[in-house]
Amino acid sequence: MEFVISKRGKKMLIFESKFKYVFGYTSQTNVTRWRCFMKNCPAIILEKEKVLLETKGDHGDNCSVKNIDRQKLATTCKRKAVEDICQRPRKIILGEIQLLNLYNISPNNWNNCFLGEINAFGVSSTMTRNDISALRKCVYRARRQFLPTNPTCIADIHSAVSSVNTLTTNDEEFLLLNDDISNIIIFSCNTNLKM
Repeated sequence: MEFVISKRGKKMLIFESKFKYVFGYTSQTNVTRWRCFMKNCPAIILEKEKVLLETKGDHGDNCSVKNIDRQKLATTCKRKAVEDICQRPRKIILGEIQLLNLYNISPNNWNNCFLGEINAFGVSSTMTRNDISALRKCVYRARRQFLPTNPTCIADIHSAVSSVNTLTTNDEEFLLLNDDISNIIIFSCNTNLKM
């Protein structure tokens, strides 16, 4: 029994490494009910303080999930990407793969993974070039939610520059000119100009 975060940021339970459960409710006696992620499946799990109490119902044919490792990898990569904005997505993905020990990929064969030669290195799970590309896109998408949008026109740039506090550590104005008519923006302070 293992807990992971879903794509939407909700807590999920992984049971027997192949079944996903979503949160149902917590009773007054602090027993948590988890239901299968497939809405028409009757399987449920009852647990209390991360201890399995009971499983009820049988899973259908569609309930077994093969990409749980990829989902764990994607959620941890997205979390790391938001925590450390300066880190390159490739380095985040490689670090998480090595940390989780999901795939037999080392730094020496990482470049070959992008060329689609993963199976030659004895990868236990199926990880394709498209999976790596999807992970990189996930990382960029997660970062984009926390960064301001890029300006679409020059007027947006001028309004953004004028709304930002441009004082230096010596309390000097760093924005000398913001002319929206001739589209000129000059960043400097008077002490730099006197030199």
